[in-house]
Amino acid sequence: MFRGLGVRVVHQLSLSRFGELLNTAEVFILFSHWLDNRIELSDGLRDVIDVVNAVPSNYEKILDLCVCRSEPLVGALRAGRPKCLIRYVAEQSVIPRYWLFFFLVVFKYLNSRQASYLEAVEVAVREFLAGGNRNK
Repeated sequence: MFRGLGVRVVHQLSLSRFGELLNTAEVFILFSHWLDNRIELSDGLRDVIDVVNAVPSNYEKILDLCVCRSEPLVGALRAGRPKCLIRYVAEQSVIPRYWLFFFLVVFKYLNSRQASYLEAVEVAVREFLAGGNRNK
């Protein structure tokens, strides 16, 4: 479904592959699980510092973190990679099926018109908060 909208989907993402792929797109969405102040990747639970160190020091693109309890990672990225634009879910837990639907809306919006990623996210958030009741 996402691939049909031009989205590159990477399964079994390791820490080294994460670092390699960051500069291949203007936006990188990390959709993962968080446990005990570590993020789950295919090569195990990785510490915040390991993840920050995988991000190039001059990284200036968008890193979208769809990760539960990501505030420690966000703080470390802001301190260590200040040019990186971080979008994240400020929730204790992320329910994957809701966020997958959210991203589907974002990518369908981007696929249907000229807009930036952040504009598409803003439109999707507005629509979700309106509960789809704008035209009723």
